[in-house]
Amino acid sequence: MRLNPFVAASVDLGLAALSAFRPWWVPKKHQQTARLVYAGATGVLSAASGAESYTGVSTPLDPKKENAVNAAIGIGSAALTYAGWPLLTRFNRWADDKLGSWGVKNPPLVSAAVSIGATALAHVAVLALDHTIDWDGDEDWGDAAEQKIVLPVHIRDSVLAVLDDTHALDPHTAQVLRDQLAAAEFWVARDHEAGSDEPGEWLVSTITVQVPADAERVVPSRQTYPVRGHIVAPDGTDLYLSIETADGRIASIDLAEDFDIYPDRAAEANGEAFGMIDDGDAEDWDDGDAGWEAREALFVLRNWPRAGEFEIVSDADRMPNLS
Repeated sequence: MRLNPFVAASVDLGLAALSAFRPWWVPKKHQQTARLVYAGATGVLSAASGAESYTGVSTPLDPKKENAVNAAIGIGSAALTYAGWPLLTRFNRWADDKLGSWGVKNPPLVSAAVSIGATALAHVAVLALDHTIDWDGDEDWGDAAEQKIVLPVHIRDSVLAVLDDTHALDPHTAQVLRDQLAAAEFWVARDHEAGSDEPGEWLVSTITVQVPADAERVVPSRQTYPVRGHIVAPDGTDLYLSIETADGRIASIDLAEDFDIYPDRAAEANGEAFGMIDDGDAEDWDDGDAGWEAREALFVLRNWPRAGEFEIVSDADRMPNLS
């Protein structure tokens, strides 16, 4: 529940006070001041009513943009209220006369009660909607949530094999990343379809890595580490164990297909680049289920490739020859 009771109560009481106020209570010489104060108060309360803490409704905007929207709402409400002061006065007189004809002794108090009642009903509706969304979406949020794990030994060994000085383009960078790995925490997305609470049984293509903020960083700050582990899946798909960095720290360990940014030019001319197929390959799709399942099995965390099962490849060897 995101509704803030204190903010909601403060705004509701303010709106009730405005509903109960009558312009003719103020002497004529102070009417302009009352008009400005009333408009300003309406603007402030309108802006506060748009805040997430009041409504309980999240918005896709970042805080700065949300504040700007709320401020614009407040300014617009204040301007409309100031301009509509004469109409407000006439409406209040009409409402008081109507309520008085029905035997109501204190019309302003009734106006305040109606205001409180309306906002209370709005809160109930918002909280009911919030509860419904959370209840319906529990499984979806659970699927997306990440769980902290202990990095399996075979995966740590595989990553260290990729970071070994023997293959490193820059031994210092490799050492910094090894130090980061030793101090990091690891997270994977919860896989409800696995039918197991054991992370080793989950299908995982990305392990999120959290490195301490005070760890030494590498340059460039954002990159795919240029040494990777290559393995061919049973269906013939090339898979790569790679290390992604962001802000100079390890951000993730990934097991994924390779989307070659340096396709062979001859293959490109023949329409074969980027995995394009010709008509002769179409029949292979008919019996592809078995190969797909075998490849999918590699993504079960406990089945991720061991250090001795993949070939070490360097992106330095894949750069195009532009001569």
